[in-house]
Amino acid sequence: MLECYFVWGSDTGSTCSASFIYPSHSGVYWCQSESGGNSNPVSIKVHIGDVILESPVHLLTEGDPLTLHCLLRPSTIQSDLRADFYKDGLLIQNQSAGEMIIHTVSKSDEGFYHCKHPERGESPPSSVSVRALPTATLSVEPQGSVFTGESVTLKCEIESNHNWRYQWYKGSSKTAVHQSEINTFTISSPVDQDQYWCRGKRFYYPPSSHYSNGVHLFVKVKPRPELTSHLKGAALVGNPVTLHCKLEQSAGWSFYWSRHTQNPENETNTATSSYTLNSVAPSDGGQYWCRAGRGNPVYYTHYSDALWVNITDGYFPNPDLVGLSVGLRLVLLFISLVLLWFYKTSKGVECLYHRTGNQSDTNQTSDQTQTESGAHTYDIVGRADRSGIDEAADELTDVIYAQVMIHNSKSRNKGAGDGTSEVTYAGIKMKPKQKAKKKQRTVK
Repeated sequence: MLECYFVWGSDTGSTCSASFIYPSHSGVYWCQSESGGNSNPVSIKVHIGDVILESPVHLLTEGDPLTLHCLLRPSTIQSDLRADFYKDGLLIQNQSAGEMIIHTVSKSDEGFYHCKHPERGESPPSSVSVRALPTATLSVEPQGSVFTGESVTLKCEIESNHNWRYQWYKGSSKTAVHQSEINTFTISSPVDQDQYWCRGKRFYYPPSSHYSNGVHLFVKVKPRPELTSHLKGAALVGNPVTLHCKLEQSAGWSFYWSRHTQNPENETNTATSSYTLNSVAPSDGGQYWCRAGRGNPVYYTHYSDALWVNITDGYFPNPDLVGLSVGLRLVLLFISLVLLWFYKTSKGVECLYHRTGNQSDTNQTSDQTQTESGAHTYDIVGRADRSGIDEAADELTDVIYAQVMIHNSKSRNKGAGDGTSEVTYAGIKMKPKQKAKKKQRTVK
């Protein structure tokens, strides 16, 4: 304050007063405490004309009201004064009652203002600066969906985080549902879904922050994960087994695994949704469960349904290969049976009964038939007695039927009943398998 006293005014305590001012006193002023702290600056402009514009000397903050007065010398407010107001050279209000009011200023209201009297002229321009309100940002933990019985923490962060009192709002209400000196607000077991936001308040400039962004809470029923495995059957001893705990929203969760019983004290914890037994033993078989948890204190999901894991040291062939093997064996068996049937059939007719239509004329008919038709006459073809033909069997190891001819012939037996009778016979040519050059014998 010494500068105030010796240079241009007088001081009284913390106040500096100037009785006579001139245009040379125009400028930016501030004060300093004994500890060295500086106040905010103010701008003062001295004008020697008849019209002046009275405006706030301190820096405005978004949301503050702004009132401008157009004054004539002497500097008194006149209710009957008519004046036009300009911003950055553009007319914004005319023939007003000597004042212009902006109830809530924003950054867009910054600029140079002046007023104009129809007879006395216009004032010099005055600068109006607006400081933006601090921005508030709201976040929620856990992110995404919230489940019944789970606690939710809202966090409000404000720029220039000093001496704020935090206010929390819900839905469309402008009344705070909660206020605190700390920037977190915990909701225990939310039962409905709604929108939340926050802002800060304090007793000096800026007196408040902007409202934060809105955060929607979506409350869902407590989830139940699904436990699966890559196994299609029993696992062999020494092989790895991997279990998967499937959850719709897996980010931010830890996973807990139980075997034999659902006992929290014996659970195995993993950061991922899979659990691998690297080399299983028979003791690893049995029922398994999984569940997920997050937050502090931990919020747990339901347990999954039980999954059986069977361990064996036996060999279980591939079902597809078993089916193919059985099929091939059946085909080979069928082929073998067909070949055996053909073989038995071909060996069945080895010798024939030599008979004619009349039993009494056997010798005569045999000679005549062989002479006249070149073939023997038979009325029965069947299995013959093999006794006494061992020698022929040695030479004829097999019989191949190359040609079969069917003939109708009248019986040459006279006096053997009325009329003639027909005898059906088959001529069979047999091709023996020759082992050496021997005289071919005919078996009769």
